[in-house]
Amino acid sequence: MSYASARDLPSFLESERQLKALRVFAWPMRARIKAIEREMRELTATVDAFYDLLSDKHWIFHDHLALTMVRTVLAEAPEDPDRAETILIGHYNNLEHQQLMLLPLRGLPAMRRRLPLVEKAQEDYFAGRPSLPRRSWTTVAA
Repeated sequence: MSYASARDLPSFLESERQLKALRVFAWPMRARIKAIEREMRELTATVDAFYDLLSDKHWIFHDHLALTMVRTVLAEAPEDPDRAETILIGHYNNLEHQQLMLLPLRGLPAMRRRLPLVEKAQEDYFAGRPSLPRRSWTTVAA
């Protein structure tokens, strides 16, 4: 199922429902509730702008994508998907960012034994060593 906006996602709709209930029952927290609502609107606008700019290039917004980085991309290349994609690729090609992205894998027993392979591939990539040539299905079947 596709959604016209991040605002249509079930998790967002549930959050809005909970905020409405808070508005009724937690009157003393109204300033904080208004701040949360503003943050949700900003997040929705950011996600929607991300998809408006990069969906044709098949980029996916996810919870490990830093909002500050996404907002930087949107500010630096608001109408240039190629430039935006170059910025995103630069983010993923940063060794420090890659190491942070791999941290959650260390907590998964099935991945722990594969991490040395991931680390070797990462080392090869940053050293500029070429990967092995891909074999096509016709080569494999032959």
